[in-house]
Amino acid sequence: MFSRVNKFISILLGTLCGIGFLPKLQATCASAVIYPLMFWIWPADLVIQLSIITIVFFVGTYASYQCSFIFNKKDPRAVVIDELSGITFSLFMIQMSWIVVIAGFFLFRFFDILKPLGIRSLEVIPNGFGIMLDDVLAGIYTGICLHLLLLFQHEYNLFQF
Repeated sequence: MFSRVNKFISILLGTLCGIGFLPKLQATCASAVIYPLMFWIWPADLVIQLSIITIVFFVGTYASYQCSFIFNKKDPRAVVIDELSGITFSLFMIQMSWIVVIAGFFLFRFFDILKPLGIRSLEVIPNGFGIMLDDVLAGIYTGICLHLLLLFQHEYNLFQF
C-alpha cells in the first residue's frame, strides 16, 4: 500500500524526526522542543505565519493519516506533528518572548492533556483531521490566553525582571 519513500517521509514528518518514538511523554517532549525553537525562528510577518500554519496543518493531516495506517492505530502516540500544528496556531500574531515560550508551553500542555471546552469532541473526526484538530483547538485556546497575558503584561507591567 505504501512505497518505502512515502512510508519513510510520513513517519519522519509525523514523528517530528523521531521525537514521537521517545518511550514516554512524546507530546510533552515535542512541545518542549518546539516552543523554544519557535523563539528563534517564528517570523514576525503575518502572511508568513499564516503560510506556515496552513502548510504545517495540511502536511500534518496527511502525515497523521498515513501514520494511522502504518501504525494501525486511530491516533498513534508516536505522531506528534499535531503538537507542531497546535503550537503554530497558538503563536499567531504573538510577539515572541521567553514569557510566551514558558507560558505557551504550560498552557498548551494543559489544554492538550485535559481537553476541556470541546477539544475532546474533535478526536472523533476521522482520518488525519481528528488527530490534528484537537491540538489546533488547544493551540487556539492557548493563543487566546497568551494574547490576554500579553495584554495584561503590557497594561500592568507584569513580568518585569
